[in-house]
Amino acid sequence: MFEAVLFDMDGLFIDSEPDWHAAETEIMKSLGYNWAPGDQLQCLGGPLSRVTEYMSNCLAGAKSPEDLATLIVNEMVRRLSGQVAKMPGALEFSRLVANENIPQALVSASPR
Repeated sequence: MFEAVLFDMDGLFIDSEPDWHAAETEIMKSLGYNWAPGDQLQCLGGPLSRVTEYMSNCLAGAKSPEDLATLIVNEMVRRLSGQVAKMPGALEFSRLVANENIPQALVSASPR
């Protein structure tokens, strides 16, 4: 029997990866950089600090990782403040866990 279940929010409960990809692409385009699929692969699933460090390197340091983090977090807040795509079956599974009185929590590498 499990003592607790920890659910990763991004990609398990909500389908946020397309929003992250679009936000990174738009931000980098607005800064004059053509964000390619290879760049996206470098950042997939990474913590924000690694992503923004990579983005800053692509821009030859024209924007700091901290400035880029602010831009991307603000964009994600805007994107996720509306309708969010939920992953199929995630809420139902959470209810099954709750019905078994197993503690559960959402976890994420994304900023609160």
